[in-house]
Amino acid sequence: MNETIMVDRDREIDNATPAQDDELALYKQALAQIETVCREVADGDFAARLVDIKSFGALRGAMNTVNDMLESTEAARRRAAAKAGRIEMVDAFEAQVSPVVDAVSSAARELETTAGNMSVDAASTYEQSRAVASASEQATANVNAVAGA
Repeated sequence: MNETIMVDRDREIDNATPAQDDELALYKQALAQIETVCREVADGDFAARLVDIKSFGALRGAMNTVNDMLESTEAARRRAAAKAGRIEMVDAFEAQVSPVVDAVSSAARELETTAGNMSVDAASTYEQSRAVASASEQATANVNAVAGA
């Protein structure tokens, strides 16, 4: 910053009226309050807010905007925490259900194998039954032929 400007500013501060001194004090108080609340939030106190706003004009608007931003941040933090809780719940459910699904899947494979074996056995039994029926018919024919002779 230019040295001339700083000297001029120092003269303005030295020649400030009581009203200007009061206004400066309000600005300093507001900035200190903003800094305190921002520090509290940074330290994890997400409920911290600017209260008892005695400022005016743009400074009051800025302080209200800081509170709005803090509200939005807190809402986003709550949504993220809720989402994390749901994810944790889903993971726990999946961990409990996964062994059951694996067991049912294994049992289904075993059932499919057993059904295949039973189908093969049924086909074999059918063929054997046909052979026995054919042999029985042949035996009956032979008995009838011997009996007729």
